[in-house]
Amino acid sequence: LTGSETTFPTTTDGESSERTVMLTATEPLTLSTLASSSSQFKLGTPSPSLPATLATGQTVQVPITFSPTGSGPIGATLTATTSTGTKVPFGLSGIGQAAGPKLEATPPLVTFGGTIIGEHESAGATFRNVGGAPLTINGVHLPSAPFAASGAPTVGSTIEPGHSITITVTFEPTATGTFNDEIGLETTGGNEAIGLSGSASLPGTLQITNETVEYGQVQVGSSELESFTIKNTGGSAVPLTKSKPPTGGAFTATTTLSEGTTIEPGESVTETVKFAPTSAGPASGV
Repeated sequence: LTGSETTFPTTTDGESSERTVMLTATEPLTLSTLASSSSQFKLGTPSPSLPATLATGQTVQVPITFSPTGSGPIGATLTATTSTGTKVPFGLSGIGQAAGPKLEATPPLVTFGGTIIGEHESAGATFRNVGGAPLTINGVHLPSAPFAASGAPTVGSTIEPGHSITITVTFEPTATGTFNDEIGLETTGGNEAIGLSGSASLPGTLQITNETVEYGQVQVGSSELESFTIKNTGGSAVPLTKSKPPTGGAFTATTTLSEGTTIEPGESVTETVKFAPTSAGPASGV
């Protein structure tokens, strides 16, 4: 048997909606039973009635009534069983809606992690009316610095069923540390709040020791190794966007520091360069 997943429209708690599922035989078979895994999806009398002997290409139409007992996404499985005992599942889904207004907030937590002092981060906090009647806003609770919010609704405004508002929350720290707050609404459809969390640190700072590497006198035909260290002495990770070894001449890198490498706070990397002169006289590279 083949058939597609069936999606029901948003339906208010206490009401119902109907869909007809069509199952098609891909080979001769006898369909013995049909069952729903949830009482919220009630099966009607199929046509033809069961048991139904089907030739290839013939169909069975199954009326199904969706009667939600709660709000939010609801799923179930329609299982068809043939005379040979083969069971074939088909998905059923719908969205239940409260009869009155009901407030829902997403996400439960907005996180601003690893923000550098002076930077500006933003994210959305969404409040939706998942009920079946208009929702009135009685109170708005906004966060304090270093958080801020824009696009918040006014007290007395409404959210229609199935509609939502998104408030833009910003995080702009002026000091290091971890900060927590929340943004919330009081409404006729309930009260909801979204948590806010942010952490701030100092910017990353790379320190190179030594910036000038001296090899001294090296005989032609021999070589000398010297190293320098790159350390992040700041408070945030630093990604390297450019990293080039010496090109040409008598200097050759014996270690690799790839572009895109991230140096964490307090972490250091050591790079080694070989000097192998092929002629007498001073030599230099970068």
